[in-house]
Amino acid sequence: MIQNLNFKLAVNGLLLIFSGLLIFHFLILLQVIPYDIVWAGKHESIDKMQRYEIQAIIINLIILTTVLVKAGYVMSKFRNSRVVKVLLWAFVIIFSIIALGNFLAETTTETLVFTALTLASAALFYRLAIDKSES
Repeated sequence: MIQNLNFKLAVNGLLLIFSGLLIFHFLILLQVIPYDIVWAGKHESIDKMQRYEIQAIIINLIILTTVLVKAGYVMSKFRNSRVVKVLLWAFVIIFSIIALGNFLAETTTETLVFTALTLASAALFYRLAIDKSES
């Protein structure tokens, strides 16, 4: 079923999700959004939250770059490279595991919103990972 999903739709879905998450993490870093609704509500200090949020922003930028490369929007000659394929499969596995963690989280926001987002992300990464088109 997922393999029948339009490639461009999967790309655009991932770009939308991770652009939104990038903005979300910046808003947490700027303390516009309270940091106790993420990371399972485990951060006791602003310093710890800032370190995690900076890491999250870097990871989101790596994810966005990988999707943009796979879509052929940037560095298109690397579209079907081994590195991109490995990253996409890693994202499938990682986001499947994260979905389980979000499902078991103590905060309602993480359980309801982020479980759905991470499961959708895993499925969309799977669609990109199985793409066989040549650049």
